This record gives sequence, structure tokens and C-alpha cells, in this order.
Amino acid sequence: DPFIFGRGYEEILYARKLGIKTSYIPGISALQTLGYEDVPLTHRNINDGFWVMTGTKADGSLTADLELAMQSNATVVIYMGMKKLSLIASVYINNGFSSIPAAIIQHASLPLKKCVKATIGELPNLAATHDLKHPALIVIGKVVDVEAYVEISALAERR
Repeated sequence: DPFIFGRGYEEILYARKLGIKTSYIPGISALQTLGYEDVPLTHRNINDGFWVMTGTKADGSLTADLELAMQSNATVVIYMGMKKLSLIASVYINNGFSSIPAAIIQHASLPLKKCVKATIGELPNLAATHDLKHPALIVIGKVVDVEAYVEISALAERR
């Protein structure tokens, strides 16, 4: 996937700065469809990796990996987490991370797709307002708002 470990999205940002229209064509992974919403999994100026986890374990509980992932700068991607969205958000809020950028992407590559971006603290209310349900991916991390964290001119200077 060209959006993993930075280069793909850097090229898109640079092309857009030059006025060149870009598009993204994903592979078969749902993770790859994040590019439709301008969300790279990683960006070398923002994070070092990503965690992919389930929102609901077989016993119905939330994975303990969520609290481990919050200790890193990694992007967190949660499959099957919509029923636990309020709990997921409260874990972040209770650990002092309510302002981390987050998104919900439902039906990513289909005509009926929906996406909301906000902070993790705001996400449950937005999900209700926009009637977002499963199947959807929950993405948490600075890459959700990559342009707010990356100086585009610095990328061009490396060219």
C-alpha cells in the first residue's frame, strides 16, 4: 500500500500543491481504503506505525491493546468497534487524549460511503448525528488530520 510509511501521501500533497489533480486506487484491504478520505496509516513526520485491532473481543469486551496503543504515537484502526464507540472514546478521554484526531469511515469505497472526522471526544455524538453504523472503521491518530501536523513546504524542500 503506497500510503503505509509515508511516500504515497507525500506525493499526493506535493502534486496537489502544484495544482495536479490526484486520485487514489486502493488494493483489496479495507485499510487501503482510508486513502479515499486522505488518511494515510502512517506518515514519517507523524508516527512510526499502526495498530489494527478489533473493537469487540469474542467475549464482548474491549481489547486491552487499546490502552497499550495509546501509549505510542501509532495510528489505531479499529474494526468492529461501532457498538463500543462510546467506550472507546471514554478510554481515550479518561487517559487525557480527548483531542486526538479520529474518523469513522463507513462503506469506504462505495457510493453510499460516509465519513466523519473530529476528535475522539466528539466522535460518538457525530456518529449518532450522521447515523454511522457498522460496518465501519474507526481510525484514531494524528494522521486523520495529517495536513494540520505536516508542514507541506518542508516536504517540497526535500525534493
